[in-house]
Amino acid sequence: MRKSLRISALGLFLTQNLYALDATSWGEFDPLDTGTATIDKDSTLTITLSNPQQKYQGNIILKGNLSITATLNGYTDSKVNFTSLYDIGRGNKSFTAESNQTLSLHLQGRVPAKSIFNVEGRGTTLDISTLTKVSVENKLEVFSIFRSAKEGKITFNQGLGVDLSNASSGFEINSIKTLKTIFDIDKGTISLNPISSDQHHYKLKGDIYSIGTFEGNFSTSSSYLEGKMLLEQSSKTQLDFNNGAKANLDILSKDDSALTLTLQSQSSTLSGTLTANNNSINTISLSNHAQGTLNSTLKENSQAFFNLSNQATLNGNITLGDSSSSEIALNNQANAVLNLILKDSSKLTLTANQAQFVGNVDLSGYNGTIDDPNNPRIEFNFDTQ
Repeated sequence: MRKSLRISALGLFLTQNLYALDATSWGEFDPLDTGTATIDKDSTLTITLSNPQQKYQGNIILKGNLSITATLNGYTDSKVNFTSLYDIGRGNKSFTAESNQTLSLHLQGRVPAKSIFNVEGRGTTLDISTLTKVSVENKLEVFSIFRSAKEGKITFNQGLGVDLSNASSGFEINSIKTLKTIFDIDKGTISLNPISSDQHHYKLKGDIYSIGTFEGNFSTSSSYLEGKMLLEQSSKTQLDFNNGAKANLDILSKDDSALTLTLQSQSSTLSGTLTANNNSINTISLSNHAQGTLNSTLKENSQAFFNLSNQATLNGNITLGDSSSSEIALNNQANAVLNLILKDSSKLTLTANQAQFVGNVDLSGYNGTIDDPNNPRIEFNFDTQ
């Protein structure tokens, strides 16, 4: 006797979803539009972003790895040419992994990548607890990958890898494309590794733009941040590098922004430049054998504090102009090899306590008061023990 088996459309979907899924839309992972896309097995999403309806706005649960290839093909929406793959404007959303699954994204196409992951609005949060990796097609123009705006917040908990070294600059400053931006922090917040886990790696090659809050803990020997940082409009940035993590940065800090960079362990290194303008306040702290090579230029009432302790080392040039100021504190066998260049009426205080300073002080462009005991502009305090 011949028997037949009937399977409903939903049952067929559930049966298929037990295996790898090659999808071409987010809806295939969330067929009932529940607001949660579940990836049951290792799957792929190959999507062409040609209209705003193709972006997703819900939670994502990874029980298998998800590999996404997104082609940017003329998709522009009302938000100034955004090409978002993921976009939320309210509520609390999350990406979670059942164990150690990875979300991988490769971007390609003929239009600039702008706000690929977009989170905006007061109280709007995206909590990413999956290892996330982003790569781009060679020469793809990148404006931004992750955007947090209008008091929205994105938090990364399980590691992040982004390499934009082969991309073209798409972020415009004064109509000039100068940055290829991983994070566009537009009065929002980006937080990396908030619990300072030494189990997750953050490997970032690309630029940062912030007029909001950027905080990150790089806590493994393979973690690094390489690129430019443009910090404006009272932004707040706090970055810690530990356990051998490395920072290679060209930083422009201005407009009342506050920057704190901290390196606290042997083999953690800092290299690059710091340019500080217009009342920005910048603190660089190295301790416990950390090493830095940094060339700094300060002007327009900006401030820089350099704190070295416990055999940390700092090399480079510090140029002070206008009414800028700098305080350099060396303690407990710290070592600084610096060329100090003072111009205009800038101010410098150098203190060494059981530490070593080697360098030059250039006053050829200085016109401040040196010998006024009531308002000393240049102070050297050395422990002679």
